[in-house]
Amino acid sequence: MINLEKFQKNINFSVILTTGRTGSDFLHACLDNIPGLVTLSGSFFYYNFLDNLNKNLPEYSNREILKLFIKKHKNLLIEDKIENKIINLDIKKFSYFFLKILKENKLNKKNLFLTIYLSYYLCFNKNLNKIKTIVHHSHQKN
Repeated sequence: MINLEKFQKNINFSVILTTGRTGSDFLHACLDNIPGLVTLSGSFFYYNFLDNLNKNLPEYSNREILKLFIKKHKNLLIEDKIENKIINLDIKKFSYFFLKILKENKLNKKNLFLTIYLSYYLCFNKNLNKIKTIVHHSHQKN
């Protein structure tokens, strides 16, 4: 499906760094659905997710990581109660893309990050060749 090493060389990465009450959620919402831009709808605590794993990432199967991700991030896939948004992403479709991408790539932090974003994007029937930038809204739970 996609070689993530090659893919990442052809796109830009941006991060929204936040402190309390700076309007970053509003900025993030403004970026949704801009052609060529990939962003997740809602709070995504990526590093917290990694830090809370019971084993090192490579010790997990792709299916185990997928299950954990879906369980911990229903706000990105189904409903974001904090932002009062219904997402209703097709979980089966997301799972299909997630497993297909990771099957062809090594499971590591960078590839997991890309796989999550690209699987999300593909669920909206978007073309990966049109991606110019991935924007990560960095939320951090203490």
